[in-house]
Amino acid sequence: MMVRMAALRTLYESVRDEAKGGAVALVVAVVLATVGLLETLPQLGVTVPNPQLFIALAITFAAYKGGYSGGLAGAIIGIAYGAYFFALPDEWLAYTPDNGKRVIVNIIVLPAMAIFVASLRHRLSESVRGQARAFIDNANAPIIGVDPSGLIRAWNAEAANITGWTLAEVRGRPLNDLVCDAAGRQA
Repeated sequence: MMVRMAALRTLYESVRDEAKGGAVALVVAVVLATVGLLETLPQLGVTVPNPQLFIALAITFAAYKGGYSGGLAGAIIGIAYGAYFFALPDEWLAYTPDNGKRVIVNIIVLPAMAIFVASLRHRLSESVRGQARAFIDNANAPIIGVDPSGLIRAWNAEAANITGWTLAEVRGRPLNDLVCDAAGRQA
């Protein structure tokens, strides 16, 4: 058991170090933690006859939070764990006919599920972004979007009508500068 946990820790650390963003490392850590939990439960007297539900939930989370790369990384870990879990005792890659079918189902379903969930998440975020953009563009009141550092990121037509500045002229400028410019214009 200690060897398995050390291997899981090493795998997690190598993925974490290579990941460009924190999301992939996070989701891989969640999938590896799920595998570690599944390996620990029998020692606590809890029998897990089939880990597929737990692995599927972890991969769903991985795909939702980590996108395609996080979901597929989770699916690869899930497939490897399924191949290990369903193998005959003391034999690697030897299965009963039923367990062999389970491994094949994992190989097909887990990556497909990861791609499906990541695709839905991507479509949802694009839809929400489009709806927000339409709302901002069509509002009858000025809407100015500012990022945490105070730079203008959104500027609708009504804001342009009131100020005389287009989005192209104000994007990336500090809001404070524009307020001072507007005050200077009025004086």
